[in-house]
Amino acid sequence: GYNTAIGKDAGKAITTANYNTFVGAWAGDAATASGYNTVVGFQAFSDAQADSSHTVAIGYQAGTSVTEGSANILIGNGAGDAITTGSDHIAIGRMTLSAEDTSTSGSIAIGAEVLQVQDGGVYNVGVGSIALRNVTSGDYNIAIGAYAANALVTGNNNIAIGFEALDAEDAESNNTVIGHKALNVSDGGNNNTVVGYQAGITATTGDNN
Repeated sequence: GYNTAIGKDAGKAITTANYNTFVGAWAGDAATASGYNTVVGFQAFSDAQADSSHTVAIGYQAGTSVTEGSANILIGNGAGDAITTGSDHIAIGRMTLSAEDTSTSGSIAIGAEVLQVQDGGVYNVGVGSIALRNVTSGDYNIAIGAYAANALVTGNNNIAIGFEALDAEDAESNNTVIGHKALNVSDGGNNNTVVGYQAGITATTGDNN
């Protein structure tokens, strides 16, 4: 009980589901017994079934592929639209976390195309347009700033803060980079700490600096 469904076929499969709000054509249309979801948008959360709960999905096809994942916050056109069983993700912005279709959890993507191709990575945090856009299976990375760590694919435990900080690294790990365009052409360095405006901007490789 206590469900609200507005739009063509919104919430049409509900049987024992409770406390859901589905607004938009085909919003939550596969939900049977899932509960406590707030869904607004065309085909948003449209594959959710019995085990999907406590999710917020707002936007065109936001969370459209979620089947059993729970406690996700997905806001924006196509936000989290590939997530199936993953939980506890936050994706805010156009096409954020839009390739993640595994059972991973805990990533935060805020800004257009942030973590757009992540597929298997866990506990990554990207804030700023295009930040961490190309990470696939890298874990525990933090990128704050437009284009920060934009090229990173499989690296782990990196921190990049600032516009285009650590912008060229694709597979390296354990770097801490803070500053506008800091270490932004290096590709092949691990265990580096760089702080300051354009710090290390001419470095191309190197470890333990």
